[in-house]
Amino acid sequence: MKKIISLLLIMSVLVSFAACKNDNNGGNNSEETTVNTEVVTPVVTLNCDKTEVAPGEEISVVVHVANAPKTACFDIYLYADEILEYKSASSQSIEKFQLEANGMTDADGKPYVAIRGIVATCVDILDNDIYTIKYIVSDDAVSGDEIEIKIKCPMFQVAFDENGNDVSNCAQNMEFSALSFTVS
Repeated sequence: MKKIISLLLIMSVLVSFAACKNDNNGGNNSEETTVNTEVVTPVVTLNCDKTEVAPGEEISVVVHVANAPKTACFDIYLYADEILEYKSASSQSIEKFQLEANGMTDADGKPYVAIRGIVATCVDILDNDIYTIKYIVSDDAVSGDEIEIKIKCPMFQVAFDENGNDVSNCAQNMEFSALSFTVS
C-alpha cells in the first residue's frame, strides 16, 4: 500500500511541475497557445508623396517594414521602370543594415536596388521606415507614361516570433506592393 501511495505522490508532483512550467504560473492561457502557432509575416511597403512626376524630377521612395520582431536578416529588391534612374539611398532609422545598390541585376538582366539587412543580433522592426531611395525621372519620359516600382523580397529571416518561437524564412520569393506614377 505504501508503494502505491508513494507512486501516486510522485506522479502528482510530476504533473504539478509540468503544469507550472510556463510563465503564467500553471494557468491556461489559450491566447498564448493561439499566438504560438502563428508564423510572423513581415509587411514591406513603398511610400511616396507624389503620384505625378515630371521629366528630370527627383523622387524619394520610402521603404517601410512592419510586423518583423527579432529580424535577423533580409533582402528587399526594388525594381523600377527604365524611365527611373537610381540616384542614392540613405538609412532612415536603423543603422545596423548594409545597403547594396546600383549595378545589381537579376538572372533576367533586370536592374534593381537591393537593400540587404545584415545584423549581428536580432533587431525588432515593428513599424519603421528603413530606407529612402532617390530616383531621377528620365528626360525622355513622355507625358501620360505610367512608371512603376515593384518590391520583391526573396528572403526575410525572423529569428524568433514575439513569443520566442523559432521562425525561419518568412517571405521567401514573395512579391509585395507596387508604387506607380504618371508623367505629367
